[in-house]
Amino acid sequence: MTPRPGKAKAYGGVVLDESGQVLLRAPTGNFGGYSWTFAKGRPDVGESDEATALREVREETGVEAVIVRPLAGWFFGEFTDTRFFLMRCVC
Repeated sequence: MTPRPGKAKAYGGVVLDESGQVLLRAPTGNFGGYSWTFAKGRPDVGESDEATALREVREETGVEAVIVRPLAGWFFGEFTDTRFFLMRCVC
């Protein structure tokens, strides 16, 4: 699966703690109709996919994480196509 032509790309993290619990966040104002979602966002100019995902997790949750591996495929949303990385919390 590849991103759709012309769609903005975003990158985010699926963060697990040492007990296997998954970190979710409540989007501001229920953006997009979501109650819970993973931290994600668009890259800054010149920023790598991985750096974007780590920054978005840190900015949106306050959690420091490390990337374990990329998750397969792209996830298609209304505004962006998102690639997620499996992450481990370093809290």
